Amino acid sequence: MYLLTNAAKNLARNKGRNLLVGVILFTIIVAASVSVLINSTAGAVISDYKSRFGSQVFLDLDYEKAIAAGNYDEYEGAKGVQDLTPDQNFKFADSKYLHETKMTASAMINFPDAVPLDNIDDPDLQARGYLIGSNEPNISKDFESGARKIVEGRAVQAPNEAIISKQFAELNKLKIGDNLDIVRTGNKKELPLKIVGIFEDNTMLGAENNPYMQKNPLLNRNNEILVGIDTVKEFGASYVDASYFLNSPDDLDAFEAELRDKGLPDYYKLRTDEAGYQAVVGPVEGLTKLTTTFMIVVLALGAVILLLISTLAVRERKYEIGVLRAMGMRKTGVAIGFVAEMLIMTLFCLAIGFAVSAVISQPIADSLLRNQIELAAETAKNGMGGVTSINAGAGAGTGAGADSALTPLSQLTVALTAGAISQISLIALALAVVSSAVGIVYITRFEPMKILSERN
Repeated sequence: MYLLTNAAKNLARNKGRNLLVGVILFTIIVAASVSVLINSTAGAVISDYKSRFGSQVFLDLDYEKAIAAGNYDEYEGAKGVQDLTPDQNFKFADSKYLHETKMTASAMINFPDAVPLDNIDDPDLQARGYLIGSNEPNISKDFESGARKIVEGRAVQAPNEAIISKQFAELNKLKIGDNLDIVRTGNKKELPLKIVGIFEDNTMLGAENNPYMQKNPLLNRNNEILVGIDTVKEFGASYVDASYFLNSPDDLDAFEAELRDKGLPDYYKLRTDEAGYQAVVGPVEGLTKLTTTFMIVVLALGAVILLLISTLAVRERKYEIGVLRAMGMRKTGVAIGFVAEMLIMTLFCLAIGFAVSAVISQPIADSLLRNQIELAAETAKNGMGGVTSINAGAGAGTGAGADSALTPLSQLTVALTAGAISQISLIALALAVVSSAVGIVYITRFEPMKILSERN
């Protein structure tokens, strides 16, 4: 207790020098705090986006290998190159390296006991509608956007359950609980379905006024019968659109090796959306590099300045150290006194630094991120790389398609988290130890009588 009391008194006795040390220490803590706050927030954002961009796998055609696999024709492409089959896509989805697979499968069907909308008398037309299955919880983008919505019953929950459009139900006088028989085009396989839901479909609004819209049941989306993915898989899919998501981006090589063993041809290649990741997260990564560099420079210069000031302070207090040692105080006691002085000052600066950095971090982050975005846009404008938006969600095996566009991050919400507080506190304590190091070394090297004799 005496050491702490004496340390507090010593701070009051040497106001000028300690005020200078306090200002420097406060400046370093604020600069480090702002950098830590921005980096911790940006790090969480980058980690999230890296996980999303790095985990989704696309299967693209490697055109060089595709051309080498067969004779290349300008109109027909590479002969001998085959698209991935539905069975291959289903087989690829069964992997320990995947945490999720988004799949949509379809098959062309006919209705032995029902009449499709826009029906035509054409004996050569074998298919009159589509059976579409998905493992998406929201069924499809049409239901997410509101173009379709269930108005009666519920969504599909079990195999051989189906939901149909309100238009199709009214035309065929079908209701919830009725059975609907379908026949697969080609092999005439029959499947009875239980109707559990009816959806209102607005995707065909205005189609009747389109002069280019032919009267064809296959072109009328009201004839689509929606089921679960397992139903289409058992019934026999003619087309599958799949997106695979790895447990970790690090599993890409192992997943590719597994797919090769399962029959993935050499003229298909696996990739993650690295370009999209860089386009979206690039400005934030540039921001973290900038703030990290700034923090390192501030800490290095600050530590050097504090050491110089501490060296001068110890020389001024050499006689005080000699007296304390001559009175019988141990080296450890004197050292603890020096450390206690610095800790008291550090804790005071730390408390104020937290408040100041919490206020100024957000505007600083906004300004720096805005500059990074402008720099990225200027680089893209000059043709040196970078894009303003990227396509995501391409189906595996198609090499094309997009569900949405992602734009670069334009805002970063900085928050004072427990992790950031811990990091800032550790930095402040490290500065306190560095500042006290000169005094501690001086204390351990010289005996009290030598110090006093030099004074005399």
